[in-house]
Amino acid sequence: MKKNQKYLVAILSIIFLFAGGHFASALEVTYPQIPFLPVLDNYSTLPTYVSYFFGLGTYIVGVLAVISLAIGGLQLIMSAQNPDNISNAKDRIKGALLGLALTVSAFIILNTINPSLVSPVLTSSGELAGVFYTNGNETKSAPQAEADTNNIPQGFDTIIYKCAGGNAYSPALLIWQFPLKDFGGIYRARTERITCGGSMPIGGGSFKMTFETPGVYFCTGECRDDMCDGYMSDVIVSDRSQIQDPFKSNVVSVRIVNDTTHGVYYGFVLHKNDDPARGGECTIFSYTTSKSNYCKNITNVSANSANIFLVNKDYASSGDGIILYSEPYGWNNDAQAGYFKVTKDDIGAGLSLDATKNNFQYNGISRTDAYQNSCKTLNKCPGSIKIQGNYLVGIFKKLTNEASANASKWYCQIFDKDIPDLGKTEFIATTSANHNMETVDIIPIK
Repeated sequence: MKKNQKYLVAILSIIFLFAGGHFASALEVTYPQIPFLPVLDNYSTLPTYVSYFFGLGTYIVGVLAVISLAIGGLQLIMSAQNPDNISNAKDRIKGALLGLALTVSAFIILNTINPSLVSPVLTSSGELAGVFYTNGNETKSAPQAEADTNNIPQGFDTIIYKCAGGNAYSPALLIWQFPLKDFGGIYRARTERITCGGSMPIGGGSFKMTFETPGVYFCTGECRDDMCDGYMSDVIVSDRSQIQDPFKSNVVSVRIVNDTTHGVYYGFVLHKNDDPARGGECTIFSYTTSKSNYCKNITNVSANSANIFLVNKDYASSGDGIILYSEPYGWNNDAQAGYFKVTKDDIGAGLSLDATKNNFQYNGISRTDAYQNSCKTLNKCPGSIKIQGNYLVGIFKKLTNEASANASKWYCQIFDKDIPDLGKTEFIATTSANHNMETVDIIPIK
C-alpha cells in the first residue's frame, strides 16, 4: 500500500479507537464549536465526547482526502507524460478515494448497526427501558443531546422516562434546556430532574440529558427543595481549580447527590482563590451522611475553586486521628511541644474543635509554666498538625463585618497531609494575631 493510503488508514483507525474507547475527565479547555457536532464544555459527559471526536475525526479524514485528491489531480495534469509521475498521481487519487469511501462506509455501517454510536442516545444498565420522545400515544428514541429542537419529530415534543424497575432501581434523569440552538443562551438555561416514569415538555432551542450520578453539582440559581434553579453543571467528583464560566464567581447553590446504598457520600468546600490548596475566603465543610440529595445555598463567598471529597462513614477505617502541637515539627522529641490528641472515635463522622477552648497537654514535656500559660489553647500557639490517616483538616476563622452580622465570612485553609509548620501556611502567615484559627474541622475521607 502506498504512503498516503497508509496515512488515511491510520487516521481512520484512530477514529474507531475514539469511537469505542473511554475518555479521562475533561481538562479545563475550550473546545471549538463545529457545525453538526455537539458542543463540549468542561462538564460534558462521555457519550458527548465520543460523538464529538468521532465527528471531528470524520471531518479531518474527509479534508485530508480532498486535499490528497486535489494534489493527485495537479500531479496528473503536470506529469508531462512522465510514466512514473502519472503512476504516482493515480496512486494518490486512488488512495484519496479509498479514504473517502472507508470514512463514509464507516459512518453508514455504525449508523445502521446502532445510531447511538454516532449520536448517542440515553440507555442505562439494569431494567431501564429508555428515554423517548412521545406524542401521548407513540414513542420514538430520543438522543442524549439535540442542538436544534426543530429536528424533533412533529408532535413528539415531550420527553418520557420509561423504566421497568421503578424509582428504587433507576437513577433520576437530568435535562438541560437551552433557549437558543446549539446549546446557546447558557445564562438563561434551566435544568430539570425527572424520576422513573416521569415526563417533561421540551421547549427552547436545544437540550441535553444525562442520568444523575453521585457527586457534586454547581448551580447558578438557588436551591429548590433538593434541586436548584438556573443552570447546573454536570457531576463533579474531584477538586476544581479555576472554576469555569458560567459558574466562576457565580455558584449560587451546590447540590450533593449521595449513594446511600453503597456508602458513597460527597462533600465540598468552595474557595475565593483559584487554587483550593491556598488560604483565603471560603465556605465551611458541607456534607451529609443521612440524605441521598442535599442542596445548599452559597451566600458568603464568590467561588473560583473547590475541594470535593468523599466522606468515610466507616470512620474507624480512615486512620488513627490527628495530633495538634504547639511547636513546628512537634512530633520530633526535641521540639518539646505541647500536644492535643484527637482519636478516630473522637472524630467519628466529623468533628469541629473550638481552638479557643481546647488546651494543649504537657505531660512528660519540659516546659516552663510561663510557656504553658502563653501556649495554653490551640489558637495561641498553632505549631503543627500530624495527620495519622485519611482525613481532611480545615483551619477556620470567621471574619465578621462590623457593619452587618449577616455579611460575616469564613477564612480557611484545607489540608490532607501533615502540616509541619502552621506559621508558614498562608492561613497564618497572611492574617493578623486577631485572625488566627478559631476552629479546626476534621472529616474522615476515603
